[in-house]
Order: sequence, then structure tokens, then C-alpha cells
Amino acid sequence: MGLRADTSFESPPVRETDIDTETWEEFTRKMNELQNMSFDYGPVRAGEGSDVNFKYLKNVVIDNAHIADAAITNAKIQNLAVSNAKIQNLAVSDAKISSLSGDKIFANTIGANKLNVNQLSAISANIGNITAGSITGITITGGTIRTQDASTRVEMDGSQNALFHYQNGEIRTWVANGQIGFNTTNGVASGGIYGVGTNQLAINVGGNNSLLFNPSNFIPSTDNQVDLGNNSNRFRELYLSSNINFGGRVGNSLVPEVDDTYHLGLSNRRWRTLRITYLLTMHGQNSAGNRSFLSPSSAGTCNLGTSNSYFHQMFANIVRYKSIDSFDHIEDLEAIKNIKIKEVEMDGPEDIDSKGRVVKSKKIKKEVWDPETLPKQLVDKGFIDSGGLTGLLIGALKEMITKVEDLEAKVNSML
Repeated sequence: MGLRADTSFESPPVRETDIDTETWEEFTRKMNELQNMSFDYGPVRAGEGSDVNFKYLKNVVIDNAHIADAAITNAKIQNLAVSNAKIQNLAVSDAKISSLSGDKIFANTIGANKLNVNQLSAISANIGNITAGSITGITITGGTIRTQDASTRVEMDGSQNALFHYQNGEIRTWVANGQIGFNTTNGVASGGIYGVGTNQLAINVGGNNSLLFNPSNFIPSTDNQVDLGNNSNRFRELYLSSNINFGGRVGNSLVPEVDDTYHLGLSNRRWRTLRITYLLTMHGQNSAGNRSFLSPSSAGTCNLGTSNSYFHQMFANIVRYKSIDSFDHIEDLEAIKNIKIKEVEMDGPEDIDSKGRVVKSKKIKKEVWDPETLPKQLVDKGFIDSGGLTGLLIGALKEMITKVEDLEAKVNSML
């Protein structure tokens, strides 16, 4: 049975007293059949003829094909009149939904598998706290990223453009501005590593002194300020393939690894000054077969010590002088007779301990010849010329011999 959109019908008012019982029962049966029937209404379009009075379509199924496009508006659907069970699967396609506001979506009704966006900027609202799995291939700008919300963590701070490692709430390590910094457990600065030029790094441990590393050097940033080891913490061994340039002192024994093998200087690379406060022991021989020699670069040009930095003692079997001063022009015996004795305080004998260090004894008092009473030819800057002293003794002996000869001549003349 078909019914057009412009067709309407109503049941006229019927009172039970107007018809007999048989007629009323027949009427009731017909009305029940009418309510349970399917009607072919044809296309139902808005604005064509009279509206269908849907109160007479209870339990009637209307297929999608019998509803024209845009025929059903919001105003035509009573609130909550169409339940999920009344909408056929796939009956409402994407093209039928122009927009969907948040208040039309129930909480917890959209799962993760229902979201497909190219960028998080598609979500403009504050997304709040996120418990995520793996995040791959994105760019995060600003804010703070941390490994955990605890006192020990690694944290990337967007406001400072820095990376921090915290231990028990204190910053122990940080990376920023081309530097790697280190702090103590109390957060006090220990030092850092930073770049100071092309192919050069610096290690700074406070103050203005840094150690500079480059492909050819390992040097302090400030001259004569940084030590390599100390008295309590020393390096065990130092291996070098080239030169050692000293601007200071050697604080311990300088001992070769193998006996009688290495040189201290070369024939064309000689030490300028060698000052020794205790012993100089030599072994070996020169090309002429002379053993244990110490010689200057050329004759009569070098000194062994100076008036301000001199040896304490010198032990020798033989001391040879190139020349000895002559004292024939003075009264040698008279000069010797005038030499006086005085008492002076001087360093006692020195010794070397088990570690090879020089140990000085206490000051001692000693009687010496007073330089002020010696002939002036023998004294220079407080030092006595031992060669001149030998000349004085020779002159005195010669003078004695002369006097003895004169005495013999007088005695012989008296006989």
C-alpha cells in the first residue's frame, strides 16, 4: 500500500454508543492492522504538500531510499526520539556530518585508535598530563623535559637552554654555552671543560688557571703557576721522546734508568751552568783514555760556582793550578806573622737521607784565619785565593831560605 506525502488521514471521533459492538470490534481490529502495516510513502520531501503525521507511524520502518536528501532537519526530530537501535549501521556517513562539537561526545568514548592527526598543533587546547609510550620523530620547543620528578634526575631546561644532572637535589653536571661544568655533592663549582679556539679545549678547576689541550701541546694557561704533582702525590714515571725545558728546579734525585748509558748534554748541546750543593760523582773516560773528567767548553773561560752560589766542600787528591801568584815583592814572613784567627758560625757537614735528599746539620762555630788580616792580594769578595796562598807560602819559604843563607854566610865569615 502506498501513501503520498500530501496524504493525511485521521480517525474521526467515534463514540462507543454510536456503533454496535460488532462494528466497534471490527473497527478496532482494522486500526490495529493499520498500525502494524508498512506503507510505501514514496519520496518524502520538505515543502511538498502536507507533512506526514508521524504519530500514526508507530513501529513503522522507513528505509533510507524513501527519505530525500536534507529532508530531516533538527527541528523535525524530537529530542531523544531516535535511539541507536533505530539507526541502521553505516546509515549516517562522514558526508552527513559537517561538524561535531565536544559537548556531543561522551567522556571516554573515543579511543586512541580513533585519532589520526599529522601534528599535535591540531589539538589546540592544553592537553594536560600525558602518560605516553614511545614518541618518535617530533620537535618539542620550550618547557622542561626531565627523566623523572625526583631529586635525582636529568633535566633539559628550555628557559636556560641547558642540560642538568641532579643528584639528591643538587646540580652535579651541566651542559650549556659550549661548556661542561661539574659541581660537588653540595652544589659548589668544581670546574669545567670548554672550547677556547680551533682544535683546543681547556680544563678549568677554578680561578684563572686552566690546562689547554690541542693536537700538539698540553700547557697551562698562565705561566709558572701550575704544578705537575706535589710532594705527597707524585707521578710514577714520565716518558718523553724529545726535550725537557726547565724554568725552575728538580725537587728530587735525577737518576738514569740504566747505569753508564745516558748523557747530560751533547757536544753541540751543552748545559750553560751546572750548580751542585753536595756531590758530583763521575765515572767513565774520554777519547784519550782519561777517566772521570770535568772540563769547560774552552780553557780559562768557566767557573765552578760563584761568589753567591758556591760549593760547600771539595775533596781531591791533587789540585793543580795553571799559575800561582808571586809574593817576592812583599815581606812574606811579616805578612804571615800578621794573620789573625777569628771564630765564625757556618753550616755543619751535610748528609743524604735514604730518599736521596740533602740533609743539613745545625750551625757550628769554627776558628778560621781572618780574611781581613790576610794580604789583600789573597782576598776577593770574601773568598781566599788558595793559589795565591800557596804563592805566599812559597814566598815565605824563599824568604826563610834567603835569611838562612845570609846567616850561614855571616857564621862562616866569623870562623
